[in-house]
Amino acid sequence: MSHLIFHEAISHSRKGTELKELLAREFKDLRPYSGLSFYDIFQRVSTLCTLGPLHVYDITAAICRCHRIHIDKIYIVGNGPKIAAGLLHLKTKADVKDKRLRYIEMSDTIRALTKHNIPVLHSTNGDDFESYLCKWQSTLPRDKNNKKYIPVYPKK
Repeated sequence: MSHLIFHEAISHSRKGTELKELLAREFKDLRPYSGLSFYDIFQRVSTLCTLGPLHVYDITAAICRCHRIHIDKIYIVGNGPKIAAGLLHLKTKADVKDKRLRYIEMSDTIRALTKHNIPVLHSTNGDDFESYLCKWQSTLPRDKNNKKYIPVYPKK
C-alpha cells in the first residue's frame, strides 16, 4: 500500500532502499496526519526523514494527496521546478512559517505560462503544478551552450 501512496517519492529517490525502509518504519499509519495542514505535516515529516528536502517534500505531498489536503502554493524543492521558475522569471518567496520552504504563487505562475503561450494546468493544487513544471521544463530544447530555453510558442 505505501508503495502506491509514495510512488512519486520512491521514483525520485536515489536512496530507494533507505527510503522504503523509512516509509515502512515511520509512515505505516497515516491517520494521525488527517486534518493537518501541509505545513504541519511538513514539520512532522522533516523530523522523521533525514534523506533530504526533496524526500521530505515528496512524502509530505503524498500524505496530503492521501488525505485530500490542499496545497495552495507551488513549493520549489527539486531542480526541475527550480529550472522552470527561473525560465519563467518567477521569483521564489520564503515561507513565513519555515524559511527553508521556497515557493512561487500560483497566480504568478499562470500569468507567466499564459504570457509564453504555454498550456496552463487546470488545477488549484500546488503539488500538481510542481509536477507539471518539472515535466514541462524537461521537454525544453537546449541552446548551443547547453542551456534550456523557452521556444517562442505560437499564439492560439
